Amino acid sequence: MTATVLDYAVRRANSPEYIQEDGTLLQDLVGAPSERDQETLVHVASSFQAALSATGSAEDNGIGVIIHCNDNHLRYPTSGFSGVYFDTSEGRQAQVRMNRGPAPGRTGPCGDNLRAFAYPYSRSDGMSGAAIVLCSIGAGSAFESSDKAGEVSLWRKQGNLSQSPEGLNTLGRYLSYMIIHELMHAIPASLPDSKAEIYGYVAIAGHNIGEVGGNPPSRNDRLHNADSFAFLAMAWYMNKYKFINGKAVWIPAKNNPPPDNL
Repeated sequence: MTATVLDYAVRRANSPEYIQEDGTLLQDLVGAPSERDQETLVHVASSFQAALSATGSAEDNGIGVIIHCNDNHLRYPTSGFSGVYFDTSEGRQAQVRMNRGPAPGRTGPCGDNLRAFAYPYSRSDGMSGAAIVLCSIGAGSAFESSDKAGEVSLWRKQGNLSQSPEGLNTLGRYLSYMIIHELMHAIPASLPDSKAEIYGYVAIAGHNIGEVGGNPPSRNDRLHNADSFAFLAMAWYMNKYKFINGKAVWIPAKNNPPPDNL
């Protein structure tokens, strides 16, 4: 599902004729001056393509992305490395800085509402890549906090996203969104100017769902922010909607972007 959403996002970025000019999605999420700004669309397409390529095999591109459904492969030293975990599994070499120790009886950082995280690794054979960990324990973990009713494709086929008061934030409940967020950390990209991630539509756009104005982060912060791209990919996949100030609005059927090949 994740690769399907990313592939569609690349196609949407390369097909500006299907982008609704009266929406505010690109302006809100990545600070674009307009919804069809070419410079922004080129950057977005390149970023999504890099994330999509990272889902391929390490042999194809020299960079492998490994997804773990728990943190059992990580080890936490008994002393001397506060908040630092080590991954030496399968020939990998990585230090994972989390600024938190493990819960009693555990060796990894999952728990206490940590949903997922990513980190780079290298190997003795010269290969490198990134590992994504989807936490599977605790009420706030990726698996416990994701929507159990099905994948995001259900919204696309039969849901009515325009009736959701959470608007764009509704799409943050799905594993595809969480994986895309972590994949954006797996590709070469600068951190935001603030050196801190920005989470959720309200913090990214600088205003509440359905409102305008506010004090959003800088354009550069948003252009290099994992959550911005995760929300954008998921929103574009909802091809029957445009998003205005975070709210989903039906697009007349005759103006819907094609659901598959653009």
